[in-house]
Amino acid sequence: DGNPVSNPAASPAVNVTTADSVALTKTFSPTSIAQGGQSTLTLTLRNRTLSALNAVNLTDNFPAGLTLAANPVAVNTCGGTLQAYPNDNKLTLSAGSLAARPDASPDKTCTITVKVTSITLGAKLNTINPSDLSTSGGTIPSAASATLSVTTGITSSKVFSPTSVTPGGKARVTITVNNTSNGQLSNVGINDSTFSRFHFSRRQFDHTIG
Repeated sequence: DGNPVSNPAASPAVNVTTADSVALTKTFSPTSIAQGGQSTLTLTLRNRTLSALNAVNLTDNFPAGLTLAANPVAVNTCGGTLQAYPNDNKLTLSAGSLAARPDASPDKTCTITVKVTSITLGAKLNTINPSDLSTSGGTIPSAASATLSVTTGITSSKVFSPTSVTPGGKARVTITVNNTSNGQLSNVGINDSTFSRFHFSRRQFDHTIG
């Protein structure tokens, strides 16, 4: 009859969660290495749709100072062709594929793992941008990044006890070497020229490995 119609009660609130069709994560393990050490880089691609992803093409350009190891031990479950050459500064996947997610699962995943290394100190921020990935279902909405820290891997300290003696007196010196990386150090040596000014009452060197 032309009269306005009003809803006397507020509509119930509805929470809607949206998910991107394609997602990508990357990790380093360990996240910190000594110079020349190795870490495993893992790329995980996720398909959150009920359709298979095809034509998966990905390029991961490493930051300055980060390279694939001499033996990258590359493992690829994303199909296609993976190029991960020893000592190279990138990896590429061509013509990969990923099955549709199962009905009862939030996604279907595949992974690429490689060994990487660096001899330059500092934090290595490794980023894959949306323009670095293409699939039949589109690309990622934002960059996927992970950081690998490269350290000297070693610190040391020296303590005399007591710190003061009379001429001819004796003191014990303790040298402590710390591994500050998450990896094992090898061929560790100590060369302390200050000892040339001291006389040792006996030669005794203790070491602990744990």
